[in-house]
Amino acid sequence: MKSLFLAALVVVAACSSSAERHQGALITHTPNGQPCFAVEDNAETRRSVPRIAAVELYERREGAAVLLWESDFVPEQGGVEKRLPIDDCIPYPAANVAGLPMLEVGKP
Repeated sequence: MKSLFLAALVVVAACSSSAERHQGALITHTPNGQPCFAVEDNAETRRSVPRIAAVELYERREGAAVLLWESDFVPEQGGVEKRLPIDDCIPYPAANVAGLPMLEVGKP
């Protein structure tokens, strides 16, 4: 049996340095029904809109994490900075990319 797990890397900037941490992504959907990734609605994400460095989708295979898909938002690496408020999400292109698994809303 295959087990998918998701991780969104959230970069939290401080005054003089930045700290990186992984945060689980929520699977939700866009207004047109396309699966997408969102951040959890909690006190921290309501207080300060998270800056997303990347969204990564992994599949566990034989005890190892295998990267299936990622989307980067790091300006220093050619990406565009992404702030992700709790009422927004990052679309997942499974329908447009061969080999990517379909995701179900509300499933971790």
